[in-house]
Amino acid sequence: MQKTAPGCRLAGYWQTEKYFGHIRPTLLTELTLRAPVSPYIQRIADQIASAPQSASVHFRRGDYVSDPKVAAFHGVCSVDYYTHAIQSLRKQVHDSPHFFLFSDDPDWLAANIPAEVESYTIVDARQSSAREDLWLMSLCRHHVIANSSFSWWGAWLSKQQGLNFAPAKWFTSAEFNDCDVAPPTWHKV
Repeated sequence: MQKTAPGCRLAGYWQTEKYFGHIRPTLLTELTLRAPVSPYIQRIADQIASAPQSASVHFRRGDYVSDPKVAAFHGVCSVDYYTHAIQSLRKQVHDSPHFFLFSDDPDWLAANIPAEVESYTIVDARQSSAREDLWLMSLCRHHVIANSSFSWWGAWLSKQQGLNFAPAKWFTSAEFNDCDVAPPTWHKV
């Protein structure tokens, strides 16, 4: 492990476990909610706990859609990506999964739920904070993530051994190396 000089500033997205995989147990303990949650969030957490094959699906929109520079750099995962990932998950999970759908654009999400999602709960972003959404995602067994560090962390912080699906292409440009973004056990779609 290489040490940095005092006063060194590190910048980045830090979405490869190569930087911190060796301290995963510590991170799972440290990165958790400390404050009580609202009744709405607790109800969703209870639903996740009662679903043996819970699966989070995160649809990142926001600035990926509204800001041309961000859109040009990241791009938005297509509905086809989600459809394929969900189909792959359903083929590998014997019990029907219950999907917990997350998005920073709940109106778009409500109008664009993939047909492959039969049993689902939309987590309403208007009733939850980002940290609560991240925590709820981490409670799920399986994950279909966007090309977003937010949903990446939601999947990585899960304590359950499930299936994780990530976009094969993380950035719009091949100029950026994304080979280490998804851990080797995750499925790239």
